[in-house]
Formats: sequence, structure tokens, C-alpha cells
Amino acid sequence: MKATKLLRMTLLMAIACAGISACGNDDDYTANVSMLNNKADSLTDHQLIYKVTSKGEAEVVGTQTEDASITLPTCIKCNGNTYRITKIKEHAFRNHKSLCSIKISGSVTSLPEDVFSGCINLTSITIPSSVTIIGADAFSHCSSLSNVTLPNKLTTIGMFAFQKC
Repeated sequence: MKATKLLRMTLLMAIACAGISACGNDDDYTANVSMLNNKADSLTDHQLIYKVTSKGEAEVVGTQTEDASITLPTCIKCNGNTYRITKIKEHAFRNHKSLCSIKISGSVTSLPEDVFSGCINLTSITIPSSVTIIGADAFSHCSSLSNVTLPNKLTTIGMFAFQKC
């Protein structure tokens, strides 16, 4: 069963390589990653943890660091395959107490529920113009967050997104 899942994910990674990557613009940041715990769909750059979600795409699922400043890449590369970061998973940075600033790439279109809630030292966030949705409680209890510039294309702000900021 495990071998079948690993084979399936390895095939998914190989298929993704055949897709057209939108990475490579001057403003793009690409991180080189490696497999995490020998799982073909779990990748890391020793700061962030990524999961391959579909052909040529991946999402940020969490962090392995207590770094104060984090920049999300537009793309990641592993074993010659390139994956565009299109999502951040719910709760990915929840209660990351040392996080002070984060820059999100322009390939992300939404900030999901609880994504930064409880990041009490978060003072600065760069929200790209590509973001159209900010989920419920996305920044709740970010008590140091004092100034946020919202993108013009923003269509939805979830309940309590900025509660107790």
C-alpha cells in the first residue's frame, strides 16, 4: 500500500515536470527543496514545508523554523521538477510566536482560515495584489499588527479576520 502511494506521488511529480511552469519572471523567487522524510509529496527547504497538490502545483503547509522573517517562494524545485506555490494551507503559520514579517508571493490568491492567527509578533505582511480572499480569523490575535495594506482585487474578508489586532 505504501509503495503504491509512493509510486503514485513519484508519477505525479514526473508528470508535473512536463507541465508549463509560470516561474522564471524577474520578480519570482524559486527555492530548491528536498523530500521530507522520504515522502515524495512532502518537500522542504529547511524553512517551510510544502505538499505537492496537483500537476505542477504545491502548497505551503507549515514551517520548520522559528525565523522572524519568512519569504514564500513563487516556485519550488525538486529533482528537476518545478512546482508553482498556489496555496497556503489553513493554520500553516498559526501561533508562530517569533514571526515578525512575511512576504507572500504573487502566485497565491487567498489567505485561508487561521493562517496567521496568534502570530503575536507579526508587525509586517506583504499581501500581493493576487490575493482576492482573506479567510476567517486569518490574522486574529496578531496583536502587534498595526498597519496592513489590502490589495485592490480583494473581494472577501472572512469573519474576525483582524480580530484583536
